[in-house]
Amino acid sequence: SSKNVHDLKAIYDSHAVVVSLKNILTTSPGEKILNPTFGLDLRDYLFETVSQAKAFFLGQTIYDGLTTQEPRVHINQIEVIAVTDENEYIINIALSIPSLNVNAVSLKGVLNNDGYTFA
Repeated sequence: SSKNVHDLKAIYDSHAVVVSLKNILTTSPGEKILNPTFGLDLRDYLFETVSQAKAFFLGQTIYDGLTTQEPRVHINQIEVIAVTDENEYIINIALSIPSLNVNAVSLKGVLNNDGYTFA
């Protein structure tokens, strides 16, 4: 039936949106020559002492960057946990993709001296 085709397209399209988000999170501005403003500048957070206060600002940076650079998503929640002993932040992002009727997408990652990696 055509419903299954539509469902597959939504899965494919939502996967494309998630890939886009992952690219934004793992790319620093200036890395893409043809699109120098693409990505998030998270480098400052890597070389400063990890703290809950900085975790708040990191969450704001991610929220602003993702909503600006990927207008297909609606961020429902960003949780940034400062893990001072490990010198890293655990980042949980809950979002939806309204145009695809996808309501429960979850991205989990870690930001540390190695950069941004997905859990």
